[in-house]
Amino acid sequence: LAQLGVLLAGAVYVPLDPEQPADRQRLICQSANLALVITGAVYRHRLADIHCGPIQLIGLLTSANREYRPRYGDAASYLMFTSGSTGTPKGVEVSHRALAHFAQAAEQRYGITPADRVLQFAPFNFDASIEEVFVSLSAGATLVLRTDAMLQSMAAFVDGLEQQAITVVDLPTAFWNEWVVALRSDQARIPAQLKTVIIGGEAVYPEQLAAWQRVNRSDVRLINTYGPTETTVVATTCDLQRIDPNREQLPIGRPLAGVEALILDRGNRPALEGELVLFGAQLANGYLNSDSPAFPHLRIGDETARVYRTGDRVR
Repeated sequence: LAQLGVLLAGAVYVPLDPEQPADRQRLICQSANLALVITGAVYRHRLADIHCGPIQLIGLLTSANREYRPRYGDAASYLMFTSGSTGTPKGVEVSHRALAHFAQAAEQRYGITPADRVLQFAPFNFDASIEEVFVSLSAGATLVLRTDAMLQSMAAFVDGLEQQAITVVDLPTAFWNEWVVALRSDQARIPAQLKTVIIGGEAVYPEQLAAWQRVNRSDVRLINTYGPTETTVVATTCDLQRIDPNREQLPIGRPLAGVEALILDRGNRPALEGELVLFGAQLANGYLNSDSPAFPHLRIGDETARVYRTGDRVR
């Protein structure tokens, strides 16, 4: 609720993970120049060591009874910091326009309706949570928060899906892999009401897909997603439930509506195999306080467009 309130008030939302190293949290607080940190009482003293500004306990939030004038368009809606696995974490600034476009395009691609019940699985410092929250609520669907008890075992996870009548789940591919292993050993099942499973975060292995297809109902969609944080959560998707798993690599699919994808070779020449370059309505504003070469301007046809060079090689 605090996340939604911040965005609806026109402020910039910056998620913090209290379980991550203090140095990373301190870097985020300093880089984002946070005006206010909202947290639970259990984390207050820990945050006081890394953030010198105001800290508000979430249980004591009250309305200021003021008239807010939300910002839209290219104004920043949230900052999502990268993992920093290839260097210092970078704050990706995503606009209200990009977020709104993504929510609409993903709702259309996934087929989310007001009748759906969507599980909110991801921690809030991962942008998968942006997908779960805003795609669901903008479609009028019901958002159901995952409990810690659901992670105690795969059987507990499936029981939770059944008890909450979940129709759509959005999972890290690694977690889905564990589910497939449990299915193969008859230690788990697929709930009868489930209609869509969305996965992403890493490549899908053909043998896992083959195992899923053997035990799964054909009416349950399995959607593989690909998308850097720099292009607002998800850029491409592929329905895998009927894809032949007997291939070396599985596809990441086609771009969402309004997302443009190029495959470029050296010299920015179009190619059948090369670097994936993305642009369009979901492109982030860029990195906070940085003019990165990852967001260059390219001549495309008769126009010049700002793009994101993913560094990923595709075919």
